[in-house]
Amino acid sequence: MDPESIYKSVVEKDNKYVMPTYGRKPLLFTGGKNSTLIDIFGKEYIDCLSGIAVNATGYSNQKLINAIKEQAE
Repeated sequence: MDPESIYKSVVEKDNKYVMPTYGRKPLLFTGGKNSTLIDIFGKEYIDCLSGIAVNATGYSNQKLINAIKEQAE
């Protein structure tokens, strides 16, 4: 499936199943590294916001991943 079709499918499901309790931007992220997010079309964004009830720790930070793994074991 091409990125445009995937994007449209996800947006349709989001509109159908997710309660609109807060404003949203029509973005579909597929990955990230540190404070950079990458959308389904390959465009990069600097993540200046944290999510709701979460910490802003970045993405794929190996030091954080190792600490979480160590605590989980």
